[in-house]
Formats: sequence, structure tokens, C-alpha cells
Amino acid sequence: MSDNDRRVEIIRARTPKYTFEEIRQKFWRIHTVAKTADDYYDAHGWIPAGSTLWVSILEQIGGKDSRRFKDSSQEKETLGMPEPNASALMLDAAKKGYKRARLLDEKRRTAEVEDTDEFEVLDTIFDVLEEDMQSIIMAYAAIEAFANATVLPEDKIYIPGKSGLFEEALPYEKFMDMSLEKKLDRVLPEKLQVPPINKNGEDDTWQDYKELEDLRNAVIHMKGGGRRSNAIEKPVVIWKRIYEAGAKWKKPAYMRAFSLIKYFSRDKSEEYPNWIVNFPQT
Repeated sequence: MSDNDRRVEIIRARTPKYTFEEIRQKFWRIHTVAKTADDYYDAHGWIPAGSTLWVSILEQIGGKDSRRFKDSSQEKETLGMPEPNASALMLDAAKKGYKRARLLDEKRRTAEVEDTDEFEVLDTIFDVLEEDMQSIIMAYAAIEAFANATVLPEDKIYIPGKSGLFEEALPYEKFMDMSLEKKLDRVLPEKLQVPPINKNGEDDTWQDYKELEDLRNAVIHMKGGGRRSNAIEKPVVIWKRIYEAGAKWKKPAYMRAFSLIKYFSRDKSEEYPNWIVNFPQT
């Protein structure tokens, strides 16, 4: 690259498509968003230090290029991208499923009023249940992903014993085998230096989580007895629970998960990570 070409690229780099704050808001699902410290060169040209260009953000967090590129070593295309936050993706998926379910439910109500063919109405009901199931499962998965990402294999994990003293370091494998409830109740508070969640708190954070967990388990395991219709065709228990979770819970599944994750996410400077701050809750 000639000096003249390099100067042209620097001029282009100083006209960013997004400001840094716009990147934080628009691309909130990225795991880490930070400005670069050093100049570097990539497929977009020379990017000076301090530039808020999108590509400079990608480079800082380990991405290569926001476009598709050819992996010459394997002669196939791969997708270059920054690392997403797993919980952010799952919560967003849960929210989108919830929104789609409510729109479909409104369609179902309209169809019933207009006396649409009963099989078409039934088909829409099934669509509602599919979206609500996905929303419930992904909301719970977001909590689990957050808990698992908090502890790394090399971390020394200590949890309070029955006497109040600390037990010996907990092996990582044993941590991974623990139930999610135990991770949230015993490990994360100590690891993140936050008080355990008050299980009788006025904000119902723990109760909301337990209700979500119970329903998620019912959906995942789908025990036969809970799915069969009875002789007088009353709503089947599990399908009714799934529908009511979407249509009647004051706090949807994705917001229950978000509230619990947010509780553990504030750092020592009383700040939340970018994806928490910019998560579109509605």
C-alpha cells in the first residue's frame, strides 16, 4: 500500500458509519464493545487508533471482518463475526417468540369472532404454543448460559458450608454438574460478590425464576400423563400452562430471566454490562 493510498484510507476511516455510542446501542448483543488502542490494518484499510469504525470494534474483540471471507487453508467460506453474548441472543430469541405468539393469539381471536373454519383456528393455536414453548425454553437457557459463563475452568470456586465456613475449592467439573438453582444460590453470589437473592423478596425475582424453571422442565420432559385429553375434552394441563404463561403472566418468561441475570450483573463500580443496559425490554 502506497503512502498516498494509506492517507486516503485514513481519511475514509475518520468518517465512521456509527458513533461509538450508536454501536453500543444498535449492536448490543456483542459480548464486549471497546475502542481500539492501536492502529491496525485489515480488509477495510488502515484504521487509526481511536476510530469508532465498526471494524475497529470487531478487531478489538477478536472479530476478523463483518463480511463473508474465503478461508484459503480449507477452501471454503466462513463467516467472520465478533463474539456474541450467549444470554443476550437467547433472551432476544425468547422475546421475539413471545411477541410472535401474542400476534398469533390476536389472529386466533379474530378468526374465532369471524367464525373461521375450526381447523384453521386450531392450526393458529398450535402456532401460538410453538412460539410460547420456544420463548420459555430460551428464557431459561439464557439464565443457564449466564451462570455457566461466570465460572471458568481455571477459577477457584469456594462455596459456604453448613457451618458458615468455606468448603474446599469446588472442582470445575462438579460445578458444571450442579443444578442451576444451586449455582445461582450458592456459587454465583460468592463468585460475583453479591448478596444471595432474597427468596422472599418483594420483587419476586426468585419466585419468578422457580415458576419459570418448573414450567421449562415440564415442557422439556413432556411426561405423557400431562399431555392426554380427558373424556370431556378439558384443556390439557401442560398446553394450558404454556398458553397461560404467555398470555397471562404479568412478567413474561424473557423478562423473568432478564431480571434474574441483571441482579447478578452489576460490577463493583455499580455499572452493568452494555448488553444489559441496552437490552430492548419491550
